[in-house]
Amino acid sequence: RPLLAVPLVVAAAPGAEGSAMPRPVSAGSVDEQAFDDGGAASLEEFAAWVGGLPPGRVVYCSHRSSTADLYIRLPEAVVALSFAYTVSVPLDPADIGKMYSEAVGQPEWWSGNFVSFIVLSSKISKHIEAVCPDGACATFGSGAKA
Repeated sequence: RPLLAVPLVVAAAPGAEGSAMPRPVSAGSVDEQAFDDGGAASLEEFAAWVGGLPPGRVVYCSHRSSTADLYIRLPEAVVALSFAYTVSVPLDPADIGKMYSEAVGQPEWWSGNFVSFIVLSSKISKHIEAVCPDGACATFGSGAKA
């Protein structure tokens, strides 16, 4: 089974009180009580754990974490995927920077793997659209074709 789930990852330093890498479970038994062993993993601990997984694994992070939603372990790489639904205020560069910090932290934490961070958002600011080089960002609207 390629999908693993973890209950809580926090930006606390490793070894902080209550910090313990949660025991992941396979999909199909995703019950927060089933894999909550009383503590939260720091982002650094979590990164080392994901970086050490074999390629082909996908990790789902609980909505209780401020990390990315999915982490995809590829050969020599990790892709962190975040979904952002904003109703009225579009994401701006500061929002994306904060999301990156909470999802990736320090690239060296990922066991030497290349780390990519992808955000799929319902709205981004005009400033972000203006500064993206051609082909680096794509914006789709209702009925829009790629």
